Amino acid sequence: MRVILAKLQGFCFGVKRAVDLAKDASKKSSVQVLGQLVHNPEVILNLEAQGINSIETLEEATAKTIVITAHGATKETYDRGTPCLDATCPFVSRLQKKAKLLSQDGFQVIIVGDPHHLEVVSVSSFTKNPIVVTSLDEAKAIGFFEKLALLSQTTQDENLLKAVACELTSHTNQLLFENTICTSTRERQKEVAHIASFCQAIVVVGGKQSANTGRLFKIAKEKGTPTFWIEGPLDLTDKLQDEIKGVVGCGSVGLVSGASTPIESVLEVESILSEA
Repeated sequence: MRVILAKLQGFCFGVKRAVDLAKDASKKSSVQVLGQLVHNPEVILNLEAQGINSIETLEEATAKTIVITAHGATKETYDRGTPCLDATCPFVSRLQKKAKLLSQDGFQVIIVGDPHHLEVVSVSSFTKNPIVVTSLDEAKAIGFFEKLALLSQTTQDENLLKAVACELTSHTNQLLFENTICTSTRERQKEVAHIASFCQAIVVVGGKQSANTGRLFKIAKEKGTPTFWIEGPLDLTDKLQDEIKGVVGCGSVGLVSGASTPIESVLEVESILSEA
């Protein structure tokens, strides 16, 4: 098959930073991560092979160094004073600070994002009574507030964020809107939309828990392009390859990946598809 490889592949800045911090720390002392460092099973297995395991609470900690994930942690965790290595993505850290300041300035903070995602849980903990919305319909149900501030999970769908911003203009006398979607997410979303417009199929590589990977899959699907989501090369069974070939025919398949997908996995997938 002819494979069109997206230009943006491999770890984004925040993921690479988190993985490097954890690995470097493990060379000096025992390390545990408070949650999943990043949402990619291959990366997690690689870290575990190097003795870097995950814990759910600080009470479980037995290692000398505890790493906060790229998605951040609650304000309570940061404030506890427990020695931690902070691998929070700088984009998320900036979002935490913005949310805190806006809340202190009397704004009702609205966050576009997944209320159960650690990043959103983290950012929400820095504000007073935040409202998290996952859709335009939920935004329409918001009441009237004198001052509204609209922020977003850093891996959200940019089109949804802009639609919510337009809707909220009628829900307040003062709307402060800042696009807090990170640069890597915006660029990957634009690229998958472009590739999906001319390819016969799209293969998305990334963890099934990865929010940014899920957005890429959704965007490609919404373009009407047959889209396949795999976590890595092992998911490319003969049956799935035949299915993709049946869709692509003499055309081409676009290959994109999430921000926590190792470049090695992407290149291996490319090789398999090229030879199929």
